[in-house]
Order: sequence, then structure tokens, then C-alpha cells
Amino acid sequence: MKKKLAYTFTLMFILTGACIAQEKIEKYCEVSVREGLFHKVWVDLGSAGISFKDSSMTQNLSKIKSLKNVVDVLDYMNKIGWHFESSLYDRSNEKKIFYFKKTFDKSELIAGNEN
Repeated sequence: MKKKLAYTFTLMFILTGACIAQEKIEKYCEVSVREGLFHKVWVDLGSAGISFKDSSMTQNLSKIKSLKNVVDVLDYMNKIGWHFESSLYDRSNEKKIFYFKKTFDKSELIAGNEN
């Protein structure tokens, strides 16, 4: 009787853990900044883009374009949960390019944008 009870609780624990666990998906974002007289900030989420179920992430990313310097861009991206991965300088276009990564639950993205 005790063994059956122990097996039942173990099975319930395993099934509950499987139901609660969410699939995680990593997404990358490129932010390009050209400073100076022709200041401009671009945000690139890739050719397929990313569609979020909650529109606040899209709104937060669009606010980046109004930031005036690189430090503000880096601070803001960190504030909204994106982690800095790497950077480079494009001499031909005189812009700095930054790459960020964020891990999402699959449930936060609209179907078809998980890859």
C-alpha cells in the first residue's frame, strides 16, 4: 500500500513538473547607432521578425529610436531585459552595431515566430 502511494505521488510530481515547464526560445536583436549630425538608431529583429503576444515589448523596442547616445541605448536594452552579446563598428557607414539576446517563453511569442 505504501509503495503504491509513493508511486502515485512520484508520478503526480513528474507530470506536474512537465505541465509547468515552458519551452524557452532565444531571440537576437541588432541595434545600430549612428551618432553626430545625422543621428539615427535602427532596431533589427531579423528577416522573419519577432511577433509578441504582449505589444508592450514592441512598444519598448520602438522607444530606442528616440535615444540620443550609445550609453542610453545600452542601459535601456538592459532595462527591458535584453542582454548584450557583442558589438562592432561599421566604418563604411560610420555606425556602431550592438547585438542583444533575450530568452522568451514560447507562450510569449505569436505562433510561427518561434524559430
